[in-house]
Amino acid sequence: MNSNLQLKGILCLTLLILGYKAISQNDSIDDFNKENYSAEGFDINLGKHFMIGGQLTGLYQHQTALHRAKYDGPISISSSSDDQLLSMATVNMLIKLWPNGEFVISPEMQLGNGVGNGKGMGAYPNALYGNPQNTPYLLRAHYRHHFFFKSKKIKEYQFTVGRFALMEMFDMNPYASDPKKDFFNFSHTMLNAWDAAITAYGYTHGLAQTLKLKTASVSLSVNTHNETAGGPTTDWNISKAYSVNLQLVKNFKLFGKTGKIRLLGFYNSYHGGDFSNYQIDSLDHTAKFDTAQNYTTKVGGGIDINYDLNERSGLFLRYSKSDGLHEDFGYTQCDGSINGGFLAGMAVIKRPTDRFGFCASVNTISPLHQQFLKDGGTGFMLGDGNLNYAPETVFETLYCINIKDHYFITVNYQYAINVGYNADRGNAHFLGLRLNLTL
Repeated sequence: MNSNLQLKGILCLTLLILGYKAISQNDSIDDFNKENYSAEGFDINLGKHFMIGGQLTGLYQHQTALHRAKYDGPISISSSSDDQLLSMATVNMLIKLWPNGEFVISPEMQLGNGVGNGKGMGAYPNALYGNPQNTPYLLRAHYRHHFFFKSKKIKEYQFTVGRFALMEMFDMNPYASDPKKDFFNFSHTMLNAWDAAITAYGYTHGLAQTLKLKTASVSLSVNTHNETAGGPTTDWNISKAYSVNLQLVKNFKLFGKTGKIRLLGFYNSYHGGDFSNYQIDSLDHTAKFDTAQNYTTKVGGGIDINYDLNERSGLFLRYSKSDGLHEDFGYTQCDGSINGGFLAGMAVIKRPTDRFGFCASVNTISPLHQQFLKDGGTGFMLGDGNLNYAPETVFETLYCINIKDHYFITVNYQYAINVGYNADRGNAHFLGLRLNLTL
């Protein structure tokens, strides 16, 4: 991609955000239930009915060479060293025309690339990576309404309809869910075996609902599925292509500290392949799904726990599992995952808004999935042409420096063992540097 084109795109979005900031009337108004948008804020008030915010993020990553790699496949991470820069700009606009209701519109742009062109690992090292291109896309375009109750047991019911980032419709782990601010790796951002029905850009369409109780909540999303594995388009045959996701959340207190337990289950129906039903192509001798395959289903779920040590620090632990019978289509290729770690504010060195974190994960794929890849099959993230199976293990550590106000620089290191679940590919180191500016 032309570097001048990249710069122009980033510049245009930056000027748009700064232009709105320059004419803001106040620093902030109502919170607008900001926790539902994770990292995305609407901090600039442009009047009674309109708020805006935005983020600029640049992530540079270096991958070391895979010196032990015995072969490369059609969808392998590079066995040579690789350096890539990925830039992302997001504008968040919120329009409030009547009480308790808001319209959200968020154009976004990604430029550059990720190491290995976004492929080759189930625990891919750059969770910002989606579908880089030179034109913006709409990440969010939805309406949300809140119903508040005076009951001691029921606090709020809300629904969201339209285009939204699926993960934001659920309660998210405060220490490991935002690759713009905390951990980089796919495995350390959400339940890795949750085959979330999202396009490559990260959005879906549908209806999401949340009922908030005094110490618990229930969230349900019924939404569209993507048309192709890891692809950028939606399958609008909604009678056959859809996803149902349910989350139960319970607050708890232990040894005087607070925390949350999140249980999530999903059911996907989509036009994907079955690992027990494929053919070996007579020409290239590789496994291929039947091109006339029917719609299939996938089920799975997981548990996500966080435990708060203080206002800025906490521990987290996740476990997720899918049936492992059918082609992965949404988030990444993974049938089982466990990960845990911590994120800590650095008050001990009088840097309370800096953060130090560590996380480790072990990811697996099912025996049927293993055999498909061993027979030369390819998915949207994996395909070495062969497979000497071993669990994929990743260690990640970071230090995030709060330069001033909303300016953050993060230094990151990851070590991956058996990349692509393949002992024949070996291990890799990833060094990263991220700059994030919230406007």
